[in-house]
Amino acid sequence: MEDYAGYDARGLLGQHGLSVLLEVTGDDGVTRRVLLDVGQSFSVIARNAAILNVKGSLRRVDAVVLSHNHYDHSGGLPGLLKWLRLPPSTLPLYAHPDAFLPSIALRGGKRVGVGVPATLKELEVLGANPALSKEPAPIEGVPGTYFLGEIPRVKGPEPKVKDNYVVLSDGTLKPHPLRDDTALAITVEGYGTVVITGCSHSGILNIVERVAKVTGESVRAVLGGLHLISAKGGEIEEVKQGLKDAGVEELHVGHCTGLRAECELMREWGKGFRRIKSGYVAEWGEG
Repeated sequence: MEDYAGYDARGLLGQHGLSVLLEVTGDDGVTRRVLLDVGQSFSVIARNAAILNVKGSLRRVDAVVLSHNHYDHSGGLPGLLKWLRLPPSTLPLYAHPDAFLPSIALRGGKRVGVGVPATLKELEVLGANPALSKEPAPIEGVPGTYFLGEIPRVKGPEPKVKDNYVVLSDGTLKPHPLRDDTALAITVEGYGTVVITGCSHSGILNIVERVAKVTGESVRAVLGGLHLISAKGGEIEEVKQGLKDAGVEELHVGHCTGLRAECELMREWGKGFRRIKSGYVAEWGEG
């Protein structure tokens, strides 16, 4: 699921947000499944999965990863767990510990909830088994797939989010630095490393650098949102050059990337650029 509805199958829905179903086949021939993000609403994901004939795969998902806490990436999580009907504390849920801090935006003088729409305890009762960490870690049982943990911010522009806060235990507000922003890396035999990101609030150049340190390999392909929607021309140019210098050959982007940035990236990458949408499919492997 993505902001725009795809046209490869009739009836697909778009909704602001992102959800990516990953199928990873190991040397043993067994396919494992990871869901990165759960969009705003599980009803949209369930509809699209049915149209795309992947509802059975979604039923057999081995782990869920939250790229960060914002509602357009986490809102469908309670619905997914209710639909799966799992015993408590069953399905691995990978996220940064800060992903479950109460998160709000100030809009028109009002507080609007923009974080995960359930507490960690409520999610555990519904079947989630939290694996919260600031450190990188392999996704258990899924070959070559890594949760990146907290992304060190050492280079490139960091996308800003206006009027975004976390609520402290005493009820006061603190600007939300989005340290919970993270991503997934998959090392694909015979191809290279693929990064799956949600919004890249920590900066896509920092994410790419983190992957190289975690996997020991450079990144060949990126899929997800780059949050350049409010970036200025110089910032887009910095990201573009940084990705080129890092050896990234394919960009499959959308969601919060922004039209101006997409146009600039498409000019640079040509056939290596793809605009994702609901129902979008990408495959990587040998050959």
